[in-house]
Amino acid sequence: MRLNYFKEAPEAMVHIMAMEKYVKSLISNGSFDYKLAELVKIRTSQINDCGYCVDMHTKDTRANEESENRLYLLAHWKEANCFTDKEKSVLEWCEVVTKLIKGEREDKAYMELKTFLNDKEIVDLTFVITLMNTWNRIAFAFKPVVGSYNVGDFE
Repeated sequence: MRLNYFKEAPEAMVHIMAMEKYVKSLISNGSFDYKLAELVKIRTSQINDCGYCVDMHTKDTRANEESENRLYLLAHWKEANCFTDKEKSVLEWCEVVTKLIKGEREDKAYMELKTFLNDKEIVDLTFVITLMNTWNRIAFAFKPVVGSYNVGDFE
């Protein structure tokens, strides 16, 4: 790793970790599905080409019994029949937000998402996506070793 960002900027990391705590609270109180959150984190990391985060979140979700098949097919979720309509809608929103896609696709994704999620859930999902984008950019800048993550390292 180039730099230990936790050591060099602890004041900033307090705020990022507060967002992590918020996301974890959504999962622990049952208002956001753990497996869906992990799929979103993996897909965001795939889009951003963040090997460290893909490794981390595939290991975490495997440890929580996500199927290998769904992980293999996540990059091709539009074609795969192992994802529900809700999951596909969430993954579409993930792509729109991560790639900053504007226009008709953005509007269609948002309207479809509203059929599955209420307004608070959409905001929370968007926080999960944007937080993962933040982590991807930190990993890009400071280059943690891909493959070095062990389940439970950040608990």
